[in-house]
Amino acid sequence: MIKQNSIKKKVRKAVNKRYIQIRGLDEYKNVLVLKERFPEGLEKNVKALFPKAKFTFISERKNKNIDPKKLIKKDHYTVHLSDFNLTGILKNDNLNTAVGNKFDLALDLSQESLLLQYIMVLAQAELIVGKISNDDFILHDLLIEPGTTDDEFLKNVKKNIILLSNNGNK
Repeated sequence: MIKQNSIKKKVRKAVNKRYIQIRGLDEYKNVLVLKERFPEGLEKNVKALFPKAKFTFISERKNKNIDPKKLIKKDHYTVHLSDFNLTGILKNDNLNTAVGNKFDLALDLSQESLLLQYIMVLAQAELIVGKISNDDFILHDLLIEPGTTDDEFLKNVKKNIILLSNNGNK
C-alpha cells in the first residue's frame, strides 16, 4: 500500500512542461506502447500504423518473479509493483533502460493502470496519446475516443493524427 501511494503521488505531480509536436504517421521513429496485456494481432496492427518506427512494448505482469528466459520478445518489457522501491523509484534495470530511451510517441492502450501511467510519466515522450476516460487528472496530450476495441481505438488514433498533422491536406 505504501508503494502504491508513493507511485500515485508521483503520477499526480507529473506536470507536462514540454513542446508537443504532432507529426505525420511515417515520421514517428521511436514509439512506446503501454497495455496491461497484448492480445494476438495487436502488435502487428500498431506496427502497421507507424511503418517507420522502432517499438518498445510494456505490459503488466501478475507475478513478482519472472524467469528472464520466458520474456515475450525483444523490446517487450513487463512491470510489477515489486519493480519499485517504497518511495516509488523504479529499481528494475531493464525497465530503467527501456524508459530512458527518447520516445517520439507514447501510445497508452491501458485501462487506467497506475503502474503503466507511472512508466509513461518516466518515459517523457514528446507526445502521449490515450483514451478518453473518467480520470480526475490528465497525463495525455491527445485524448482519443476509445471505441469498443483496441483496433477501433487505433483507427481513431490514425484519423486524428492525420488530421492534426496537416497530412489530411496532402
